[in-house]
Amino acid sequence: MFVSSVEVDCSSGDSDNLMEVGSQKRLRSGSYGASFSKACREKLQRNRLNESFCPGSWKASQTDKGAILTDAVRALTQLQSESKKLKETIESLQANIKELKAEKSELRDEKRRQRVEGEKLEQQVIAMSTQNGILPHSPAISTAFAV
Repeated sequence: MFVSSVEVDCSSGDSDNLMEVGSQKRLRSGSYGASFSKACREKLQRNRLNESFCPGSWKASQTDKGAILTDAVRALTQLQSESKKLKETIESLQANIKELKAEKSELRDEKRRQRVEGEKLEQQVIAMSTQNGILPHSPAISTAFAV
């Protein structure tokens, strides 16, 4: 039995849904089953690929130039607004970076001043201890003031 044209209905995924075009009879799934199930798999794969290439907002039946241009303008407007928001975010972050760098510099200066002040205090303690003989010079004192 040779069938010249066959309609493949792969909605349920089995080869029992093969129908001869223009007929209400089902074809036998005997020797043709493997090739028809392969045809079903290929059709399902093509359908999945077609769906993946068409975004959700895009309609496959949309062939009107005006509608296509309207969608394109809407997409461009949306992208421009996102770009503007991102630029504002970048500017805000750059200003924040400048503030943090200035604060870091101030903290370094303060640390340096405290270190110098600690060294001066240590020298004063050493000078007082040698004059009065109260505190002998020990490495514990110098490490206590080291920052």
